[in-house]
This record gives sequence, C-alpha cells and structure tokens, in this order.
Amino acid sequence: MIIELNNLINKSLRITRDLPMGEGRRPLEDVAYAEPVAIDFYLTSKGEKFRLTGSFKANLKCNCSRCLSIFDNEVSEEIDLVFVPRDVMAVKEEVELDKNDLNVAAYIDSIDLRQVIDEQVILALPMKLICSDDCSGDLVGDSDSKEVGDEIDERLVVLKDIKERLLKKNESQ
Repeated sequence: MIIELNNLINKSLRITRDLPMGEGRRPLEDVAYAEPVAIDFYLTSKGEKFRLTGSFKANLKCNCSRCLSIFDNEVSEEIDLVFVPRDVMAVKEEVELDKNDLNVAAYIDSIDLRQVIDEQVILALPMKLICSDDCSGDLVGDSDSKEVGDEIDERLVVLKDIKERLLKKNESQ
C-alpha cells in the first residue's frame, strides 16, 4: 500500500485495515507472511516531515534454524517513525548518529507501508528463529523428532541428507 504524501502536507490520516502483503512476499528468506497484516497507523504531518505511529500484528510462517521445521510466529509491534524528504537527509560530510536518529527514514513523494512493515518485522525477529525452547535440532521426519509440523523447506533437504550420511559414517566407525 503506497501512500502519496504530496496531498497530506499539514494533514493527518488514520489507516486501520488488514493489509495483504502479496503472495509469496518474504521479509527474510526463512520467513513468509501467513495472512494479511493487521495495521492501525496514524500518519501526521508538520510541513514535509511525516510521523507514522501505531501498531501492527503479523502472523508468520518461519523455518526453525535448528530442526528446519516450519512453525507459526506472531509479531506484534508498536512503531514510531519519522519520514523526511530525501534531499533534506542528504549530507555531504560524515555525521555521528544518536539514538533519536534511528527512527528516521527518507522518502521521495510516497511511503510504501509494505516496505515499512517488512523492515519492522525483520527488526522484531530474533537472530535465530527457533520453533520452541526445547527444540532438539532433529530434522522433521526423523524417527525421534518430537517437533511440531511435518513440513521441511525443500531448500534445506540437502542438509538432512548430509546429516544422515554423517550419522551413518560415524556408526560404521
């Protein structure tokens, strides 16, 4: 959903809806949107400077970093972002940022809410996506696997094959 900002200078806009993210859209390689994202945003303007506040809730399908199973994950976040024209942000010299500068982004005529949500989802996720605290790391489909789910990402099947070959090699020694 792209919001054209030219008509919103010194105005405000409330955006409350379920935002479809698009078929197959992935903010990260191991993360996909399971359904539209529920957003409740408020966009305000002071001249050409815009502030986007509110919250969103995204239901995701993630690949576990240990066992490779696909699991559901919910991300609910509050946001407070400031958008300024790109030419205002252009700096020719090196500048030291402080913590207040980390929620500022540049725009050219519009803001794409899908990109904003992708970025915020990435920032909210842990470094390693784990299906549960007690995940043993056994691949889904292994006889002793106790993890939920029966799917394995086809891109990661090669790792399962390598693991099986290594186990067989260790057993024969």
